[in-house]
Amino acid sequence: SRGQALVTLSTHPKIYSNGVDFENLRNDKEIEQVLEGLHQYILRILQSKIPTVGCIDGHAFAGGWFMAIAHHFRIMNTDRGWICLNGISLDIPIPKAFNVLGTQKIGEQQYWETCCLGTRFNAYEALEKGIVHKIYNSENILKKTEDFADHLAKKNLDPIAFRLMNEDIYNSSIHSLSNDKNWDLTIQKVSNC
Repeated sequence: SRGQALVTLSTHPKIYSNGVDFENLRNDKEIEQVLEGLHQYILRILQSKIPTVGCIDGHAFAGGWFMAIAHHFRIMNTDRGWICLNGISLDIPIPKAFNVLGTQKIGEQQYWETCCLGTRFNAYEALEKGIVHKIYNSENILKKTEDFADHLAKKNLDPIAFRLMNEDIYNSSIHSLSNDKNWDLTIQKVSNC
């Protein structure tokens, strides 16, 4: 129905999401299932019928970076947390579908720096680089995020038209996440860690 927006946040005091806990996965099948779950989460955000806001209230690393970047808007805490794609530091290649998403969301050069160099950004740097849209301190981030989501909800957008336009805009990411599951090298690298 009209007049809604979705906010995601973490209940952990210091972490939005550190992505996939590969250390506790026992075999290739479990790794594949977790990657599939991450794909499905990101697809649900990308194909949402309502505007989405990621409240990055702490660290967002690896899969957590992709969970955050999938949102239409991202708001980050200035008092704590880094946002980073650290796969390169762990010798784990990022699957193509995630690279398509990252490139589409923040641009090729910025994504290259984020992905291929594993650069960590604090909130101020992430705002400057266009990775996040707004930044607030710990005291204000939740209230300001809720206010922003309320502002979006008051636009009273038609959910069918919103989803259709949203899917057209993010078509290449949606297509890649739905079809390009080239996880073999990622699974192999994780299995050998």
